[in-house]
Amino acid sequence: MNDLCVFAIKRGDIEKRIDTHANHPKFQEIFSRLKKYSVLPLRTYTKCIFSGITPKSGGDAYTEDEDGILFVKSGCLSNDGLLTIDPTSKIKPNIHNGLMKSSKLKKNDVLIAIVGATIGKIGLYDLDCEANINQAIAAVRLKDTLLPEFLIAYMLSPLGQAYLEYLKRPVARANINLQEIGEIGIPCLSIQQQKVFVKAFFSARNKKEDKLKDAESVRNNIRNIFETSLNLSFSKTEQELYSNIILGDIKRNATRRIDPKCYSFKFQNIRNTIDSTTYPKYKLRDLILDITGGDWGDEPESEKETCQKCLVLRATEISNKDNIEIREDKAQYRQIEKKKLAAMRMEIGDIVIEKSGGSIDQPVGRVIYVDQLSYEGYPIAYSNFLTKLKINKNLVDPYYLFEYLRFVYKIGLTEVMQNQTNGIRNLIIDEFLDQTVIVPPNHYEIGQQIKEQRLYAREIEKQAEQDWQEAKKQFEKELLGE
Repeated sequence: MNDLCVFAIKRGDIEKRIDTHANHPKFQEIFSRLKKYSVLPLRTYTKCIFSGITPKSGGDAYTEDEDGILFVKSGCLSNDGLLTIDPTSKIKPNIHNGLMKSSKLKKNDVLIAIVGATIGKIGLYDLDCEANINQAIAAVRLKDTLLPEFLIAYMLSPLGQAYLEYLKRPVARANINLQEIGEIGIPCLSIQQQKVFVKAFFSARNKKEDKLKDAESVRNNIRNIFETSLNLSFSKTEQELYSNIILGDIKRNATRRIDPKCYSFKFQNIRNTIDSTTYPKYKLRDLILDITGGDWGDEPESEKETCQKCLVLRATEISNKDNIEIREDKAQYRQIEKKKLAAMRMEIGDIVIEKSGGSIDQPVGRVIYVDQLSYEGYPIAYSNFLTKLKINKNLVDPYYLFEYLRFVYKIGLTEVMQNQTNGIRNLIIDEFLDQTVIVPPNHYEIGQQIKEQRLYAREIEKQAEQDWQEAKKQFEKELLGE
């Protein structure tokens, strides 16, 4: 629960809004720091401020055709001012030029998220191709008197973020309207002054990006550690691995599935390479003591003596970088029957697998290593889309097995252990458990080496974020002359 906050305000000091959030004294204290400058509303510097609409999900407005128009959503914006375009999110040209003609983007439009949890995220549209936006984004098209890069830097600074925090309404789905975006106070600086601030700010951001690339390089090296340690070589090119599949070969080799992908040269090569190693090998099922399905439970408000409130892990919490990533704003707390929870009880070293879900470019079969049992005082459970494996620690180190299953997923073998029904991908558990696991005598040391690599990558990212936050504060200090 937030600490109780009580304050008094004179009637004459009340701004346009009468809610307590907007009239909190902290905002006026923050904005008063701009007193060394003349401050003008953002609309003074703009040609226009506009927003789009969001066509019905999966409706006729969307297309996969090459001539489709990029459709930018608030999720494409970031806390760094970088814009991540989803090339698969496109609308039809007739929608772009008709129903949504008033929200066409131009190069150097500044994009500001104005709805929900993404408020505060910013992006610069710097592409030459046509694009459009949804209603959760305000696009700001500037006159020559304000640099887009300066506006990006300013809005990402603590001062700019305070403006957005001030403007948003603290309701179930927070929002800011376009008129309010136009009222954001902007200090009057010459173009030359703006360029000085922009240069320092973006230099700091580039340093952060370089460090993040270093961290990614460390993670990418994990595959090399496995291939070197296990004497594996997947040397054939993609072109060599794809070829026509002979029906007779499928009939001779088929077991349970007549699925062409299972018998492609690419996946046969991966399997053969793993099977040919001289190190000890097991079927995954032989390394497991128990398998327990998850439960979604009931609404958190439905308190019963027979239930316990838990944080329930979903596929959303599985991190593609490391292990799990729990975000408080998206965490799901549910009431689970105590008997069921006892059967599901997790222990350090258990492995949880994703058995349903996935997407076009993300197969199911991702894994979680259980290294914590509670979160914010609540037990951690897992949903019915996940399944828990209890590992036989006498045969294999659980952390090594976790990393091995991640490795198999990364090289693509898990892709042939799934099927798809009604748009949802499902892991074929029997085939997943039938996969070969290489367990060399030094497998524990291999697992620990990889763990150290992941810790090192996270440390690089942590330092990069700390430096970046400090750079944003420094931008503000220099802007305010403090």
